[in-house]
Amino acid sequence: MRWTVLVVEDDDYVRASLERLLRHHGYRVLSAPDANRALDFLRQQPVDLVLTDLRIRPIDGLDLLGHIQMQYRYIPVIILTGYGSLDSAIRALRYGARDYLLKPCDPRVLLERVHAVLTDIPPHEGPLPEAIAALARALSVRDPETYRHSRRVACFAQQIARRMAMPPEERQRLGLAGLLHDIGKLGIRSALLHKPGPLTAQEYREIQAHPILSVHILRPITALESILPAVLHHHERFDGRGYPDGLAGEEIPLAARVLAVADSFAAMTERRPYRPARSPEQALLLLQQGAGQQWDPLVVRSWVHGRWIGRVHFEVGKP
Repeated sequence: MRWTVLVVEDDDYVRASLERLLRHHGYRVLSAPDANRALDFLRQQPVDLVLTDLRIRPIDGLDLLGHIQMQYRYIPVIILTGYGSLDSAIRALRYGARDYLLKPCDPRVLLERVHAVLTDIPPHEGPLPEAIAALARALSVRDPETYRHSRRVACFAQQIARRMAMPPEERQRLGLAGLLHDIGKLGIRSALLHKPGPLTAQEYREIQAHPILSVHILRPITALESILPAVLHHHERFDGRGYPDGLAGEEIPLAARVLAVADSFAAMTERRPYRPARSPEQALLLLQQGAGQQWDPLVVRSWVHGRWIGRVHFEVGKP
C-alpha cells in the first residue's frame, strides 16, 4: 500500500525537502503552503497522514489540527515545528496530535515517526518521545540549570531502579518522571527559584507548589499518566514531614521514593546560589544519615552500597 502524506509548510525550502525525503521513501506526497490549500486537499482526496508546521496561514497549525479533529478525525496529524513551546506541545497533544517533532529533525527520526503513526506502532523510544522532549526543552529555555538538574535526576533514578531490579518499563517511567518532575517550576518566578539568600515562609510555600503545578501541566498528556504519582510525591519524606500530602513510609509510591533519592543526590552535588557543590562522598554520607527520616532506607542502601558506589555517573550518560 502506498500511503498519502499531506505536508503543510509555509517555508518553500523546507516543504520541498520534506517532499523529496518522503517521496524517496515511497510515500505519495501532497504539498500545501498554507492551511487553506491543505483543507482543499482534504476535501478533494484521501489523505492518510498530515504533517504540519505550527506557523502557517491564515490559521496556525493548532487551529488546522482542530479542524481536522472535527471533520476528519480518522486522519492522524504530526506537528513538525521550529517554534515549539510548552504551551504548544500541551495544546497539540490535547487537540489530538499523534506526535510532536522539533526542527531540525533527523530525517531518520521523522521517517520512523511517520511510519509508526501510519502503521499504529509506538516508537521504540517510548510514548510520544518528541512531545516529552518538547516539554523538557521548554524548561531548558526558561531555566537551563533546572533542565540540567532534571536530566541528571532522570539518569540517577534509572540507575537506582536497575540496582533495585525494577522491570524495564518501570525504569523507563522513572526516567521520564526524573526528566519532567520539576516542569512545574515554569510557573514559579525565576528570581525566586534562583534567590541567593534564605526564603521567606511565603516564598517557601510558593516553591512547595511546584509538584502540584507539574502534575497540572502533565495531566493532559495521557501517555504520562503513569508517572504522575512519582512527580507529585517526590518531595514527601519517609517520616511523613514532606509535601504536598504528608505521606509517610510505604504510603509514598515507590517510584516517588526512588525519585526523592535521585533528586536529592543530584541537588547535593550541584552548585547552588547559596552553597558550593558537595562531593559525591559527602552526598552519599548525608543520604545515609537521613535514611529512615527523609529517605527510604532501602532505596538509600541500594544507591550507596550498590555497584555504582565509587563510580557514579555524575554527568548525564546512558544508564
